[in-house]
Amino acid sequence: ANDVVDIAVDPQDDQTLYIAIDGRGLLKTGNGGITWTQVLTGNFSINAQKIIAVYPRDSRILYISTEDGIYRSTHGGDTWSARNEGLFSSPEDDPRFRSIVISPSNPDIVYLGASYYGSTSPSGVYKSTNGGGLWTPTPLTGGYWEYRDATLIEIDPTNPLVIYSSHRFTSVDGGDTWESM
Repeated sequence: ANDVVDIAVDPQDDQTLYIAIDGRGLLKTGNGGITWTQVLTGNFSINAQKIIAVYPRDSRILYISTEDGIYRSTHGGDTWSARNEGLFSSPEDDPRFRSIVISPSNPDIVYLGASYYGSTSPSGVYKSTNGGGLWTPTPLTGGYWEYRDATLIEIDPTNPLVIYSSHRFTSVDGGDTWESM
């Protein structure tokens, strides 16, 4: 369908942009959009909201979520490595990765909003403290995440321990615990 799913601008160079197009993959420009190069193939969930994350202090570090999993680049999108340990616990898993954000204080701390359908894996916010090498689900105080609860995640730019998830959840301890706002 070639729908634009997400656009990210390099925080250090406004001429470098990334655009995720469903059915075409991830494209990159270094000249403000005059020319584009495909840097990753893949399909993206059109229900996703923030699937490209660029680390603000070193824009060579990127993460992207696709329907096939999470990928990380430490070379400005030139090369990619799959980072899916802990996300697919069974062949029946059918995840929808809705958003991905990087802690502004550490590029190895990454949060992922995931919705699982027909699976034993829990929906919710997943956290990695090693650059996506291992993802672990974060607990929701007093209950369970529902499939729609973790669609959009934002980190407070002044305090990276404060994280907001759509549907009224917040964490003040870097995602270790979550409570209803």
